[in-house]
Amino acid sequence: MVGLSQNIHSDRKECEEIAKPRDTHKYHFIKNRKVVHRGIRNDLERREREHQRRYGGGHIKKLGNKTTEEAARKWEEQGGTRPS
Repeated sequence: MVGLSQNIHSDRKECEEIAKPRDTHKYHFIKNRKVVHRGIRNDLERREREHQRRYGGGHIKKLGNKTTEEAARKWEEQGGTRPS
């Protein structure tokens, strides 16, 4: 049974090393009830301030839960919209 225990521990460790952090938000920046920018970021508060300076107001609407950077970039490449 020691061999089985070692295999389970080894498999768990490999999964932890492979798993990517879910630390990236997808968002829309909205001004006057219109989406003026779509993007991804890990610090939404800072990004909202940056956009407010650029667009002269507005707010961020967070979309879904945090995701991996890889998945967020794929979403962004597809135009930042929900899949049909």
